[in-house]
Amino acid sequence: MTYATVSRVLGGLVLWMMLAGAAGAQPAPVDPPKDKPPTPAALTDENFPQLLKDLGYEVEAKANKKSELYWLIKAKQEGWGYVVEVQPQRSAQTKQIIGFWLVSDLGNPLHNPAATSAPALLKLMEKSHEIAPYFFTYNAASKHIALNFEYPYSSIDKKGLEKQFNNLFGKIRDTYPLWKAEAIEVVHGSPPAPVVNASPPTAIALANSQWSGGESLASYGKLSFQFLPNNQCYMFDRDGKTQGTWFQNGNQVTLQFHGQVTYKGTISGTLMHGSATNTQATWTFSLKRQ
Repeated sequence: MTYATVSRVLGGLVLWMMLAGAAGAQPAPVDPPKDKPPTPAALTDENFPQLLKDLGYEVEAKANKKSELYWLIKAKQEGWGYVVEVQPQRSAQTKQIIGFWLVSDLGNPLHNPAATSAPALLKLMEKSHEIAPYFFTYNAASKHIALNFEYPYSSIDKKGLEKQFNNLFGKIRDTYPLWKAEAIEVVHGSPPAPVVNASPPTAIALANSQWSGGESLASYGKLSFQFLPNNQCYMFDRDGKTQGTWFQNGNQVTLQFHGQVTYKGTISGTLMHGSATNTQATWTFSLKRQ
């Protein structure tokens, strides 16, 4: 084999190796990028109340002492009624919304906030630690125990906002035995003296009984209570059938519905008379055992 032939063979081999290397160096095909979910829009004084309305809540716009907007929402879920203040957090420089607080006054106001049960308040503090970032406070202006939650971000979509409210509503229902006024307040401002082997006062048995009559609340009239075992009950009125709870102390009975409406009555034989309150009104009722 001549020198020229060898050169041609070697040159062809080198060229083939270069082409093969170049082909191997080609980048692997890349899958097209997947569509990212849309980023929630930043919260504003315009779109925030609309989000609340889109969730089916009753929305009332209010203004604080700095003339900054906040909103009061009313909602119903699983037989409970909720009233929640939606308080935006704003940037000190731009005044843009950078987060918000959900604050809900619970149940009825405390009649005498100075006469509260220390053990009951300690239980509330313990529960606040357990359910953080939710926590209990006392609203001195309304005399209510309140449940609070902070959302520390500037944007949220409808689904995310609904989740925050559902979580709050669930915490309110789950902690009801701790924050109801009967658990917090001490009668006559002092705790009862401890007694050993004490028997409860003789009381009229209410479980499995039905009481019917009327109430003086505007636009309402006929009223009935059905007392069930385990302190459960039903109320029948213009709104239909509502589930609640009842508690008895001698001839005194208290019924609560939704954590918002309270009936307190005195039993005298087959008659029950008393008064009722909600967040807006007070009225009387009178019933007879059936």
